[in-house]
Amino acid sequence: MPTVHLSLPEKIYTELKREAEEYGMQVTDIIKMFIREGLERRRKERNVPSVDDRIEILEIQVGQLRDMFEELYKRMEDLREAIEEIKSGYSIEPEIIKPEQKA
Repeated sequence: MPTVHLSLPEKIYTELKREAEEYGMQVTDIIKMFIREGLERRRKERNVPSVDDRIEILEIQVGQLRDMFEELYKRMEDLREAIEEIKSGYSIEPEIIKPEQKA
């Protein structure tokens, strides 16, 4: 995991330590949590979809792709059957239409 080293003023470190103790966390974990919250807030301000929203969109798109694939597969099977009929000598006789005779 990438590591970032920070130099913090003593006052900020003391505040972070107090916050971490309130949550029963280590200072590094509380810093990670604050960073995550800050990034999430920025995404919302810029109207960037959250991870959950993006997952939901991807699930919908996967469902649409699955439906399209099933339809494509069905059409390919129909074409394969038609080709097999043609290869087996199946032929369609043209209908001969006789001209009408005038009385």
